[in-house]
Amino acid sequence: MKSETETPEESRHLIFQVGGHDHAIGLLEVREITECDSLASMPTADRALRGVIDLRGAAVPVVDLAPLLGLSPAEPGKDACVLVVDVEVRGRPATIGLLAGSVSGVAEITPELLQPLPATGSEAAGNCLRGIARLEGKFVPVLDLPRLLAAASLTTPHSSPHSL
Repeated sequence: MKSETETPEESRHLIFQVGGHDHAIGLLEVREITECDSLASMPTADRALRGVIDLRGAAVPVVDLAPLLGLSPAEPGKDACVLVVDVEVRGRPATIGLLAGSVSGVAEITPELLQPLPATGSEAAGNCLRGIARLEGKFVPVLDLPRLLAAASLTTPHSSPHSL
């Protein structure tokens, strides 16, 4: 049974790896997937901001989601890529690159498949996840990118501290 508020396009999610674990984001948030070989590092105090990529003449900041999710920072391997996403962060549109270890594919995650987070006594996990989906016998966290990125205060050397 389909949800009346969610279209088939909205239930499609990109499955990708961060820190060796599968995660999902809404496919409609993804503008494109590109290689991370052109990642230019930036001196910064924040370990989540890995640098910038040149996307057709525009500098796009690249964020490593691993530290934001409590995982060790990623070391890009041969399958690493950058997911370029368009999201609204703190009420402002933003184009941001997300460092991914690899992309597994696209999955249909309907509201019926999305399970609420188990009670852990901590609100931290719930602040960045829409829920958990069970796909092919394993649990896949579905990220709430606007909330996750809004909670990350990232600084660059040529600006005052700001949130993406």
